[in-house]
Amino acid sequence: MTRTIPATVGNYIEIGNFSPAFGAAGVKLGVYVNNSATNSIAKVYHFATSYNQTAGAWNKLLALQPSHEATNNFSIEIKVTNGTYYLRIVKTAGANTADAVIDLEVRGYDETFKFIETTGTGATGGIATTIYTPSTNQIAWLYGTGAPPAATGLDDGTLYFKYTP
Repeated sequence: MTRTIPATVGNYIEIGNFSPAFGAAGVKLGVYVNNSATNSIAKVYHFATSYNQTAGAWNKLLALQPSHEATNNFSIEIKVTNGTYYLRIVKTAGANTADAVIDLEVRGYDETFKFIETTGTGATGGIATTIYTPSTNQIAWLYGTGAPPAATGLDDGTLYFKYTP
């Protein structure tokens, strides 16, 4: 699917929404923008969802590894209301429109749910600053926004890594 990223910082275009059974799914999302040879950008996201995780507030997804910070940049925001997940692209820098190619894969317990494409546009009223973290004890610490889990972090067999941007 494709979307045109708005020219104005703080404006958005919707990607769509999905409602997996029991509210949990794994998501792979790739967004690829080619404005010019010096202003192309690719961002890849891989995250798990949790029922009503954001309680209806928009949160910012962190890319696994963006190709670079382009002059015309964007972020992906997610809003979770009960068992429905909404995704949108928000312009964060620059003054030009850009076409984005979006690859999306959603896997869940019940694979019969459908992704509903939407293309609504508007102003955000403020770019999301809260980072989407499905597990507040583990992922928030990984992103550097919370305290580490247990003193050793290894008692439950999980290895934790600290990332400092």
